[in-house]
Amino acid sequence: MKCKVENCENKIFAKDYCMAHYNRLRRHNSIEKLKAGRKRDLKRQAALSFFPELSERTLQKFWNYIKICDTLDIDEVKIIKNNTRPNGSLSISRLENIAKSMFATRIISEAKNKDI
Repeated sequence: MKCKVENCENKIFAKDYCMAHYNRLRRHNSIEKLKAGRKRDLKRQAALSFFPELSERTLQKFWNYIKICDTLDIDEVKIIKNNTRPNGSLSISRLENIAKSMFATRIISEAKNKDI
C-alpha cells in the first residue's frame, strides 16, 4: 500500500502515511513542506550591510544596539555621530553599552513612576 498523500509512492508507515509525511504531520500538524531557517528580517539586513567587514559577533552587538534604540524611540544615528572617533572609526561595544545603560535608566525611571 502507498501513502495517502497525492503523488507520494512511499510505503505506509502509520495512519496511512509514509514515514516522512507521518513525522511531518506529527511534528507540525500538517503534511505541507515548511521552509527551513529563520525568517529574514529586512531591517536587520539593511543595518548590518553598513559594516560588511565586521565579525559576526560585532555585527550582533551592533544589531542589539539598533534594537534597543528602536525600543526606546531613540535616534541611533545621533548617538553614532556623537561617539565616532576622530579618525572616523566607531566602537560598537561602546554603542551597545550606551544603549544598555539608557535602557536600564528607562526601566528604573518607569519603576519609580509606578511607585509614586
